[in-house]
Amino acid sequence: MIAEGRFDLALVDISLPDGNGFAVCTEIRQAQDIPDIFLTASGDEASVVTGLNMGADDYITKPFRPRELVARIEAALRKSGRPRLRLKYAGFL
Repeated sequence: MIAEGRFDLALVDISLPDGNGFAVCTEIRQAQDIPDIFLTASGDEASVVTGLNMGADDYITKPFRPRELVARIEAALRKSGRPRLRLKYAGFL
């Protein structure tokens, strides 16, 4: 999907049924310069540090509060100079 279109932000789950979010994030970064936020059930320190050391803009653990997630997305978009939030989902929530 990244090769087919332009996106403002990537919200990537670490635990994917067919791979891992760290690898997906690496692929996204090679294709586009967009902010990325990890969303995951794994809140252990090692995972958080790995994600942030990779350059992730944020790391949110599940369960999360939806309004907080939207605020964090908007903050990442602001920092990157991208427009205000326009929700367009490329995957599942």
